[in-house]
Amino acid sequence: MDPYEAARLWKEFIEPLRQQGIRLGPPNISSCHIDFLALHWYGHGVDNFINYINNARQRLGSQYPVWITEFACTSWNANESFPQDEINQLFDQSLTRLDELHWIERYSWLGAMRCLPAIDI
Repeated sequence: MDPYEAARLWKEFIEPLRQQGIRLGPPNISSCHIDFLALHWYGHGVDNFINYINNARQRLGSQYPVWITEFACTSWNANESFPQDEINQLFDQSLTRLDELHWIERYSWLGAMRCLPAIDI
């Protein structure tokens, strides 16, 4: 499906759902209306994570609440891995920090699974 068809279908079928009270996340199409920003993040360090979401919200629109659709302690470098205590620390500290931000409506830690190469989740 080309992007023009996707945009047309969004406007025809998805956009009208707002009239039924359904909130819509961003489709990344111009001139469509949204009710919240959806972000995801992969990296390490709670300060890096919080800085990322603060910066994204400033750039994309501070009038919108934010949903963190997925986040995890990871590196895209196959030779880099993080110790379990660092992963646990990111998980624990980020939940506390996210709960303190009134504009974060939802968040989801990505995965509870066996460690994959270059993805410490």
